[in-house]
Amino acid sequence: GRVKWNTTVLVGVSVRHWTFSKWVLPCALMYWMTTKAFVLMAGFVLGAAATGGLRAAVSITGVLNILLLALDNFAPVKAARALHVGGPVELRRYIGSLTLLTGALTMGMVVLINIDPGYLIQLLYGDQFGSIDVLVRWLCVPLVVFAMATPLNIWAARLERTRRIFASYGIATTFTIVAVYPMTLYGELPGVVVGSF
Repeated sequence: GRVKWNTTVLVGVSVRHWTFSKWVLPCALMYWMTTKAFVLMAGFVLGAAATGGLRAAVSITGVLNILLLALDNFAPVKAARALHVGGPVELRRYIGSLTLLTGALTMGMVVLINIDPGYLIQLLYGDQFGSIDVLVRWLCVPLVVFAMATPLNIWAARLERTRRIFASYGIATTFTIVAVYPMTLYGELPGVVVGSF
């Protein structure tokens, strides 16, 4: 049919989009803060060598982030379709299968990384970061938890519960602001990992 202007529809859609997305920008900023603050503080407090080792370990475990980025490409659309076609029951079924798939792939990658992290470090960085193999293992724990929380985030977004997502990021950001300096100063690299967790 012909394209025609409908102000009522435009206003209704704009209000719904605003209701959904008004929490998204602050969430993105808080997500950045909670994921980067401990690494940045490590640079200030622990110095360049410790931060270099931490960044090398993060690079090795960062392969898990590829999986999570891939989820952002297809999972929200499939979740929205499941909700539209089958309602909340179908959405729960989809999120359940997505969680199982994400968990299996994540655990598979974690096992592969942890078979011999020293070899991966040697292969990628040579001898200069030979002592960070334990750090690589530690960093896998927060990534597994984050990977398992990602389907829940997709679920909340599909139900348009972005305010709840905002609240959870608010709690994490508050913790980060309070804990980043003392955990980095007194806990050093293990404190950074625990804070990230």
